[in-house]
Amino acid sequence: MKSLAFGTSVLCALAGLACNDGSQMVVTGSGGSMSVQGSGGMVTSAGTGGNQGSGGMVVSAGTGGSQGSASGGTSAGQSGGTTATGTGGGNIDPTGTGGVGSGGSTGTGGTAASTGGSGGRAMGTGGAGTGGTPAGTGGSVATGDLRSGPFKMLVLSKCLEFAHDSIMTGQTMLMDLGKTSDAMLPAGAVPGSQFTVTIAKDDLSDFSEANLKNYEIIFWMNPTGTVFSSGGVNGTAGMAAIQKFMESGGAWGGVHSATDFEKTGKWKWFQDTVGGYFNSHDGDGTAGTVVIQAAALSADNPVIRGIKNPWSTTDEWYYMNRNPETLPGYSILGKLSSDMRPVIWTHDISGGGRMFYTIRGHNKKVFAEADFRKLVHQGILWAVHRMK
Repeated sequence: MKSLAFGTSVLCALAGLACNDGSQMVVTGSGGSMSVQGSGGMVTSAGTGGNQGSGGMVVSAGTGGSQGSASGGTSAGQSGGTTATGTGGGNIDPTGTGGVGSGGSTGTGGTAASTGGSGGRAMGTGGAGTGGTPAGTGGSVATGDLRSGPFKMLVLSKCLEFAHDSIMTGQTMLMDLGKTSDAMLPAGAVPGSQFTVTIAKDDLSDFSEANLKNYEIIFWMNPTGTVFSSGGVNGTAGMAAIQKFMESGGAWGGVHSATDFEKTGKWKWFQDTVGGYFNSHDGDGTAGTVVIQAAALSADNPVIRGIKNPWSTTDEWYYMNRNPETLPGYSILGKLSSDMRPVIWTHDISGGGRMFYTIRGHNKKVFAEADFRKLVHQGILWAVHRMK
């Protein structure tokens, strides 16, 4: 049967469905199903027996195959027939709910595995096609919310107040960690989890909604002051873009003065998301012992996996304005033994986003510590859903 194109106002009236203006609908081939797109969207016909996925512009499925959905994306993957491999959506725009769609399924009787989308944040539910294996690069595996493949990090180090002389050392550490080979990745890390680092421009133009789509994590390497709330038009846009980024599955990481930041109450969402702000500190080089918490150990939390316990070291230990342990959604992974103040914590954010922070990181020498580098690396990989 040939496909017949009608305006959705006609077809939806016949079917009793509500359609957005400007949409088009195409009746699919024999055995296929119909999809209604949002405003301005369009759908082409599916092949015999095919089912069309949702979101973006969809291409036709092969005989006997079904397409993977690509919510918020530009194309859905097309599945194979009897032996061909299904593919996920390419260059997915992760702004839509769910980000990268699920990987395409192989056709009935197919033997090849599906692969996930190759671009964007892999927030879909995808898995293997019939008889296949878990989704590949860019897709979510069938057994959980892990992602795979290399990713990008955007680093903020702008200082309006005290500027740490360890900033460049910290940035170099992040670049080095991103180059870690699969053989040297932390235990439990998904192979292929390398990352590249971009240092954000001081004018904050990198923190636009459009540009953040290129990154899976933003990282605060010792910035200070009211960087965004006093940052003019770019600062205002940046605050909104960062909130949307994190509430749509994006990750945030930070060390030390990442919390000596936006303390005036003009960006309350940020402080509520990272746990609070710095009030005062011990002197640089103060000895302290970090005690990994029993709950984190019993859960084999990947952020502190393999870290010394107890961990005796020195730093400029922070006192926060409040205890993040009292806030919902926070996990305290390490405390200072002297007064049990939290020094390492994480936060699972609604929408799939995650944050990781440690109050450590004042002096250059801290960034040379093997356990500190391991902690930051594992925190990053956990935040971007790449630690089992």
